[in-house]
Amino acid sequence: MDDSIKFEIKDSDMNKDIKSVRIFRSYKQENGENVWGYIDSLHPMSTMELLILKNTLQEYLYNNDWD
Repeated sequence: MDDSIKFEIKDSDMNKDIKSVRIFRSYKQENGENVWGYIDSLHPMSTMELLILKNTLQEYLYNNDWD
């Protein structure tokens, strides 16, 4: 299965502890070529805030079984 979403983490130019998470989605062009399109960015956050986001997502996925 091809990836349909990807994330890119960019460091701040002014503070290396601040990160921005960019979101991309793939789509197929008429010629069948897969292309990545920029969707959005999360508000810049510190490394600790990224850790809180990661833990929140892990807990959500753990508690919601979609079988």
